[in-house]
Order: sequence, then C-alpha cells, then structure tokens
Amino acid sequence: DAVKQEGTLGDLETLAASLQAAQAHSPSPASKGRRDARSMKMTKNNRRRMLINETAQLQAVLQHPSFKANPLATIHQHLENAMRSDTGTAQ
Repeated sequence: DAVKQEGTLGDLETLAASLQAAQAHSPSPASKGRRDARSMKMTKNNRRRMLINETAQLQAVLQHPSFKANPLATIHQHLENAMRSDTGTAQ
C-alpha cells in the first residue's frame, strides 16, 4: 500500500485522474457525427507525411528538458494546459 502512495504506482494515479477528467470534457463519438468512408482513407503519401511529423514531434518531446526531468509531471501539466485551452479558462 505504501508503494502505491509513494512509488511508481502513486505517480500513475495522478495521470489516471487527469485522463478521466479529460474524457469527461471531450465530446462523445456520437455527437461528432458520422464521417463518410472516403474522408477517413489515407493515401500512402499522407501516411508517410504523418509518420514523419509524428516521429519528429515525439523526438522533440523526448528531448525536452522538462520531460527528461519528470515525464509524468510534464504530461500532467500538458493535459491541464490542453484542458484549460479547450475550456477557454485562464489560470
């Protein structure tokens, strides 16, 4: 039980709470409407371009000093900032 409060599992509780809060604020899939099949298809070039962009973004995150120092706290802060910008509130 002490491991959960002070160890690795304790850190995940904060992340889980953030994810639950983010899910509560996101619109449900049913409210987004139905996309037609043509708009969901990705061409080979689009997939390649997306892979390159996502790989570069991941590398930037992994090299960021804040993420290197404390990854979970950085993710938590990012989620809070994203939720704050979605709701339009300032701290």
